[in-house]
Amino acid sequence: MGRPADLVLAGGRVEPVAPRAAPADAVAVTDGRISGVGTTADVEGLIGPSTRVIRLSGETVLPGFQDAHCHAVYGGLMHTECNLHELPDEAAYLVAIKAWADAHPDLEWISGDGWHYGTFGSPMPHRSALDRVVSDRPVILSAFDGHTAWVNSRALELAGIGPETADPEHGRFIRDDDGMPTGALVEGAVSAVSRLVPEPSHETLVQALVDSQRQLHAWGITAWHDPGVNPEWLPAYQEVMADGRLTARVVAAQQWKRWGKEREADPLPRLLAGRESSRTVGLRSDVVKFFLDGVFESQTAYLLEPYLDDDGRAGTDRSRADYGQDELDAAVIELERQGFDCHFHAIGDAAVRQALDAVAAARAANGPRDARHSIAHIELIDRTDIPRFAELGVAANMQPFWAHLDPETRDIQVPLIGPDRYDARYAFGDLQRTGARLAIGSDWTVTTADPLQILEVAIRRIFPTQRDDPPWRPDQRLDLDTALAAATVGSAWVSRIESDTGTIEV
Repeated sequence: MGRPADLVLAGGRVEPVAPRAAPADAVAVTDGRISGVGTTADVEGLIGPSTRVIRLSGETVLPGFQDAHCHAVYGGLMHTECNLHELPDEAAYLVAIKAWADAHPDLEWISGDGWHYGTFGSPMPHRSALDRVVSDRPVILSAFDGHTAWVNSRALELAGIGPETADPEHGRFIRDDDGMPTGALVEGAVSAVSRLVPEPSHETLVQALVDSQRQLHAWGITAWHDPGVNPEWLPAYQEVMADGRLTARVVAAQQWKRWGKEREADPLPRLLAGRESSRTVGLRSDVVKFFLDGVFESQTAYLLEPYLDDDGRAGTDRSRADYGQDELDAAVIELERQGFDCHFHAIGDAAVRQALDAVAAARAANGPRDARHSIAHIELIDRTDIPRFAELGVAANMQPFWAHLDPETRDIQVPLIGPDRYDARYAFGDLQRTGARLAIGSDWTVTTADPLQILEVAIRRIFPTQRDDPPWRPDQRLDLDTALAAATVGSAWVSRIESDTGTIEV
């Protein structure tokens, strides 16, 4: 039978997420790979004097979960800044911000994240509230989704931002009636202030990765796709890989064009250098991330039909794409030729279509190839575009934890997009029925990365703390086998590691 196994799990209920003729209750592992799957009697012969044997009592054995969209660096940095994620409202935010500032008098900037749009008396926060608790130092706090920042007057002053400051190309300043920015900065406007904030040190980034990996492993996550890793962050990944502390398999996706501290005309040399510096079994950087739009809450999600005006009628604003279609097509075509996969952020239906059109253009230009492109978030998809995922071989990179009836989100989004578009969001069941390849990501730290909670919402369309509520859009629920496959081998496919991970089989 070969040499003894290093580990045997026996007496459980094995869910291999792979075709199998007979049920299994035992698994053997040798040299880090599955070496036996079957009944306990089948693997007994692999038990040697030094084999670690774990006798189970019917517990389920699953493949390691894989997160197809996880901001792991942010997950570690979250605890080095002012963390607002679990707080209920503006009053609690202000108490926490003041306490953080008082506890860190030597910090040049007070930074952090985690506030929610629906927790203020108005749609967006105002600088005056921050000024009341911190006025002597600049403050910048990202929303929980990373698409809007809340800053105080000192931060605006240091950045030279006033009533005459024009909105940047890829963002806007929310303004008072007199034209003065309120302190809410949307999308590309964030970089007008964030470019002044000192970058975390290399040592801080390394520790952040170690800390976030510990939490991700505790949730059962053994691999992840980190979208949009900055060039300053890649060396941290490389260090923990080189010294053996990276025990997960990671795709550190690089961002296409950077709009903040460096405005690139041609990002390809940077992307090629980043890929060459990260070619190991456990770490790769051969994926490129595109931000195609923003989010509904700030009216930056790119739509096929306009947002609604204050009177509930169709307006004229559909937001705008971050890239023109011709520019995006050319980029994806060239990246495919260079051997990169593409990972698209797309919330609105126009952004989803733009990504699909770019992949179609690449297929027409380059011919069929083993591309592993994925579109993340896919909050709103036009019905005519749903079958195109399967037709083009594009992975639907879902964040199912959002797919439930959330009163806060409903109260913000329905006035912007109307009830029909609100209820058309997260059409995961339709994607499954049309044959799309499915992957599951968390978008941690936007929401939890706990795969069990995420799977529950994917399967039930009910939030875990509201289990007595009726499901939202029950026709879009995924069955257990489909959801489990998306969170394991489906995400492994996106990361090109499905031949080694994602299933329990020899």
